[in-house]
Amino acid sequence: MLNFIMAAALRVDENSEFSKETLFMSDDLTKRGPQDRSRINVHEPWELRWWCNELGVTADQLKQLVQKHGVSSAAIRRVLGK
Repeated sequence: MLNFIMAAALRVDENSEFSKETLFMSDDLTKRGPQDRSRINVHEPWELRWWCNELGVTADQLKQLVQKHGVSSAAIRRVLGK
């Protein structure tokens, strides 16, 4: 399988918007936190932890808030007074 991916990477021409880095690493690990900070995703464990830390609430509290007020981080911050 890796050989197939390597061969595909070599076939990408120089003018393409793709690069070897794009094919092998789609996430930028230097950027911390969710990509879209306007929405809270409680279904991704790492994102749930990040939002709990950011808002100072427990996972259960955050899940209840999202269920009641929606996924908008602005709405959740308003409810929490932050």
